Amino acid sequence: ATTTHSESATPSEGSTGLVEVASAVPMEVTVGTRVLGRTLGPFELEVGPQVLKLQNRDLGLAKRVSVVVDGGKTQLVRVPIGRGSLDVRVSPWAVVKIDGRMAGTTPLPPQDVLEGRHVLELSNPRLGRSKKIAVSVAPGERKVIRETFD
Repeated sequence: ATTTHSESATPSEGSTGLVEVASAVPMEVTVGTRVLGRTLGPFELEVGPQVLKLQNRDLGLAKRVSVVVDGGKTQLVRVPIGRGSLDVRVSPWAVVKIDGRMAGTTPLPPQDVLEGRHVLELSNPRLGRSKKIAVSVAPGERKVIRETFD
């Protein structure tokens, strides 16, 4: 009976593997319609090819990663997040915040950002003007933002 028990247990032991997902920003991980949780994991998945969907709604990021799950092992999957830049040009000038973080007063050099959605806050206290702008930046893109406060 012991031999039969271990033989029947062997297939189930190797039918799942663990996958850890590393990314520069926290992301929600799903397989099909099943939400696994947030990066890094680890997540227990069935052996074989799987497609992981990763999302960070705040940053407007969505990625798909294919992985072949190996039974009884832990695999690390790295999800690259691209970078781009924001070149903010405001006439006559403005104090610039990117995603709530102070970038400085224009003129500014291009600001390095992760791909995805960002919120710019431009303000010129002397003129009593301010504006919020939502922008999306693709990997490798240099997005130029031009505004005029007059």
